[in-house]
Amino acid sequence: MKKALTFLLLMAIGGGSDAWAQGFSGGFRAGLNFNQFGGPSEQDNNGADLESFNFITGFNIGASFIYSFTDLVGVKADLMYSQKGSEYVYDGASYFVFYNPNTGNETITLTGTRRTDKNQINTYIDLPVQAFVRLGKLELSGGVNVGVLISSLGSGGIRFTPSNSSVAPFSVTLDENFLRDKRGNASIKEGESRMIDGRAVNFPTTIGAYYEAVAEDGKKFNRLDLGLVGELSFFLSQGLYVSARANYGLSDITNNEQDVARAQRQSGQYQLRNDKDYNLSLQAGVGFRF
Repeated sequence: MKKALTFLLLMAIGGGSDAWAQGFSGGFRAGLNFNQFGGPSEQDNNGADLESFNFITGFNIGASFIYSFTDLVGVKADLMYSQKGSEYVYDGASYFVFYNPNTGNETITLTGTRRTDKNQINTYIDLPVQAFVRLGKLELSGGVNVGVLISSLGSGGIRFTPSNSSVAPFSVTLDENFLRDKRGNASIKEGESRMIDGRAVNFPTTIGAYYEAVAEDGKKFNRLDLGLVGELSFFLSQGLYVSARANYGLSDITNNEQDVARAQRQSGQYQLRNDKDYNLSLQAGVGFRF
């Protein structure tokens, strides 16, 4: 009697399908990412936040691999090309360095206020692995995600206003590649030679990712990203579905040895931030399962 009731319950939940079918299947999926960085903001001397992170839109596309123990329960993995990142704003006290055009060494540092607006796009190969349960047309799943960074690009600009200098407020364009750009003076992509306080400097108009960076080798963003993932899918037909997925990063995506503070320097040295920045991602997509 108990076996019969169990069988009828499984039939009702599974929509009348064969509850004990099992095996491998595949599919594909694509959609949009709504992503931002999480983590503590840099602050000024009064404790006010100088940074903010806002959602930015990217896309994802990839293949799905599924093993069903029954029509109700199984595991799945996706191999995804996924754009993440964040809109980034810095507004407050800061500094700006200039380099000698002949030696490439730092020549002068101005203090003042900085306004940075940029879009940071980090692209990963993601491998989310989840267990799932089917409840009629709904599928609930959860698991872990492993991402490998393959591209890291920033675009935007800086508006700097010196506090005590003959230099007028100026703007610099950001054209950043965090996996390829060089450091310091070599990071200037466009500029000209000028005189500041009687000293010749390279005055940049476009700079790369590591114009203000410590000398040691190393990239700002870590290659590996680990996180938790949860998903809700609704099947429109036997194979076609729409889904909403959340990805919460567990690992620090920034290398603390290259996470330079923008509020101030000390004794002419860059200060590093020992904090944790992580990915927060919401994904809306459509897929098909064979």
